[in-house]
Amino acid sequence: MTLRWATPVALLLLLGSCVLLKPPFPSKRAVQQLEAAKKVDALSAEYAALGNLPVECPAEPATDRQRDMVCAQLWAFKASGCVKAYQTGIQVPVGRSAISPEERAAPVALLGCALTASASAITFLPPQPNGDAALRVLILRARIIELRRGLRDTREALADDAEIGAVAARMTPLPNASGPDGSSPDGSYYASYFLAGTAARNATKAALAARAGPQDRRAAEKSAACSLARGGLQVLPVTESVHALDAPLATRRNILTRLTTEFCS
Repeated sequence: MTLRWATPVALLLLLGSCVLLKPPFPSKRAVQQLEAAKKVDALSAEYAALGNLPVECPAEPATDRQRDMVCAQLWAFKASGCVKAYQTGIQVPVGRSAISPEERAAPVALLGCALTASASAITFLPPQPNGDAALRVLILRARIIELRRGLRDTREALADDAEIGAVAARMTPLPNASGPDGSSPDGSYYASYFLAGTAARNATKAALAARAGPQDRRAAEKSAACSLARGGLQVLPVTESVHALDAPLATRRNILTRLTTEFCS
């Protein structure tokens, strides 16, 4: 009788020891990496070096339980470093009017790094993320997609527009996590910024086609441009906050307003 019950008990003990011996996720090294990354000044030259960060997390979670903000933020820091290096690499050196194709090729690879790392960051977001860390990951992804969109043809750009829309939808319900003083905007503000950008780009393109495109397409292009511009204005916040994003948002608002008042009137 003793032997009959010993086997299940032994198995339970063995399984229990396996659970106890299973390494924690995220790892201690991942947590330490994140703490170190947070200390790097975003305005310093060293920030671009984060693009070489050997992230102590897999490229994507193996299970839903591994969807963790430590790994999401680590991949986001790597993506940010790649963006910093990309933007630095495409700046025209002092005393020159342009950079060569060879000089431009290297930064494009850095943009690929940013795209891959930010995609990994998104996969690690919890099913119901909250707080400003999750919002920053989504904002970063949308900004990187905007960068890529400027380099793509029309069909690929439409796919980027769709992804920006999907990311913006995930931002919208996220609250302002900076505190009750409202010192930074909530997710809906950032969503408006990116959706307005998509509308402004596409409305401007349609307006140009309406002015200089094939004669038989001009009326349809004008109608599309005006519809996009009016729709873009509708997603903008009624009032602007005291925030660094207000100036770029105002630029997008001005483009849409000018189209509706001057081109569509």
